[in-house]
Amino acid sequence: MSAIDKTFGSRRRDIIAVAGTLPLLAAAGALHAQQKFPLLKIVCTFAPGGTTDLLSRKVALNMPAGYAGSVIVENKAGAAGQVGVSYVRTLPTDGSVILQTAMTMFTLSQHVQKDPLPYDPVADFIPLTAGCCMDYAYAVGPMVPASVRTVPEYLAWVRRDAKHATVATAGVVSLIVGAVLGKAAGIDLVNVSYKGGALAVQDTIAGNVPALVTTLGDVLPHLGEGRLRLIAVTSDKRSPFVPNVATFAEQGVADMVHRVYFSFFAHAKMPAEVIAAHSAALRASLKQQDVVDSLGRATMEVVATDLKETSELFSRDRAKWAALIAKVGYKPT
Repeated sequence: MSAIDKTFGSRRRDIIAVAGTLPLLAAAGALHAQQKFPLLKIVCTFAPGGTTDLLSRKVALNMPAGYAGSVIVENKAGAAGQVGVSYVRTLPTDGSVILQTAMTMFTLSQHVQKDPLPYDPVADFIPLTAGCCMDYAYAVGPMVPASVRTVPEYLAWVRRDAKHATVATAGVVSLIVGAVLGKAAGIDLVNVSYKGGALAVQDTIAGNVPALVTTLGDVLPHLGEGRLRLIAVTSDKRSPFVPNVATFAEQGVADMVHRVYFSFFAHAKMPAEVIAAHSAALRASLKQQDVVDSLGRATMEVVATDLKETSELFSRDRAKWAALIAKVGYKPT
């Protein structure tokens, strides 16, 4: 274990200990009594209008009454989320700013790019709660014969012609999903990276690439004849949104249970009692029925983990991605 990991672990235990002394809503009330924020800002590392932006805005609207004077969302997109993370790293650490981004920004990104990250993925931020999660989908477009409906059928089609071995990806998780599938099948799948899932979907429907990997929410509105066909999802069990679509595991492909956790983070230098209170307030907001229903319609499942659960999930996610990257032999270019 590195010195940074030890320091992070010690700091994390201190914060969890503080949180253990504060009941869920009492934590939010205690902070309000001690240090009211005239303005609490949630910085979302994704562009306005997307599913993760919806998460930030719904949570902001449903924060406990009186927790802050007002809660606003600021979008700082770019460089696959790194612009927003780097931005929050420079802002005040008094508790007036919360970061909302994918957990993979801290557990996976360091493995898939050549240059060092502009932030320390372990030491710079503390995870407050895994707000919600979403599955990934593997879909094919009009380039692929209509008879191809499953992963084995798709792989057989790819093997017949190297020109078929192109897959559109959007983000680091979809990139790794493609790499793992290629490794398992003994096929060199060629990754074509897009700035967002919507662009990958458009190019696949247009017939410029045969297949894509992106979040389930990006794919669902485009399923149908002459458009996209969903051949697998990355969940551990069938998704309630597409119950007729088999998982990768059901189709004989291992190491393909991948979910993205859209989470909330605090600057590591934020006071422990403020971190505990923010975690409690965020969880209270996430559990509001309006939030659960709105996110559900966007194929996101509310998780709302507490500090201890989030810390454990963060550690598992880091270990999982490190092991998987080593197993598939992925090398950033």
